[in-house]
Amino acid sequence: GPGDTLLIKSKVVFVNGEEFPIPPDIQYLAGGTKPKNLTERDIFPKNSNWNSDNYGPLVIPYKGMELEMDISNIEYWRTLIDREYGKKSVKVSGDEIFINGIKSSKYTFQKDYFFMMGDNRDNSLDSRYWGPVARDLIVGTPVICYWSWDSDIPFSRPLDLINSIRWDRIAKLIY
Repeated sequence: GPGDTLLIKSKVVFVNGEEFPIPPDIQYLAGGTKPKNLTERDIFPKNSNWNSDNYGPLVIPYKGMELEMDISNIEYWRTLIDREYGKKSVKVSGDEIFINGIKSSKYTFQKDYFFMMGDNRDNSLDSRYWGPVARDLIVGTPVICYWSWDSDIPFSRPLDLINSIRWDRIAKLIY
């Protein structure tokens, strides 16, 4: 949650230095773990040099959290700052940073954020890819898993697709 420090080491999640409980229905599709020095380009935040198996540490922003910004770390935070303004508000000119047209070297977050992570760890586009979510954008609570199959199987192989249905997950209540 807001203010926590998240770290993923070889697919193991740590929050504030403590290993996070492993969900009972967690799934891993990929064999092995991506090496720590392998960078995935589409991982959040931009230029973090992390991957989905080795991620962080990332401090989850909280309302009132102040950060020092400069040319070396602005890309790291640009997405979340732009989201708070609801538009592209961060501009860089030379070595100067402007937020909503005002020269800035600090930013104070206006919202609490949460890190969202799926239980299908190797096939889940979650906060590792699009970043933490502001509290006001969390509008519901998951109640049930209504459908589950291996989405990597193409529709051109319908029998394989049908055989990949995860019957044990369909209509399963989520707590």
